[in-house]
Amino acid sequence: VGGGDGEHEDVRCALVEFVRGLRVRKWTIELGQTYDVGRPGTGADIEVDHQSISRRHCCLAVTKVETGLVLVALDRGSTNGTFVNKERLEKGVGLTKSLDQVKYLAFGECSNGYRILASAGRARPRSRSRSPAQGAES
Repeated sequence: VGGGDGEHEDVRCALVEFVRGLRVRKWTIELGQTYDVGRPGTGADIEVDHQSISRRHCCLAVTKVETGLVLVALDRGSTNGTFVNKERLEKGVGLTKSLDQVKYLAFGECSNGYRILASAGRARPRSRSRSPAQGAES
């Protein structure tokens, strides 16, 4: 249990669904937590409403390692596949990939695209002005 500064940076991650280039849904992803992807009504953490999605399609997690954030993904034997950067995952074989190398996720034959977005928050500096600069003319 170290006490180094910045040891617990405020990292925020989300899985974002895009339809024709527009963001339509977002799920918050907590570091180190595993999320099940599946059809609606199956108890999945992330529900994708498409006929090609299996009940227990895949699971995803984002975790922090020394070199940064990584995606850990596992296809649970889905019929129509789980894709990372348009490459199909082998059923039952986990994938670990640096998050900055993950550009695109897809589930089954669903045409919607998914991305994991991450941002590192820091202690917010106190702002002295809450509105645009007033009286800034010299």
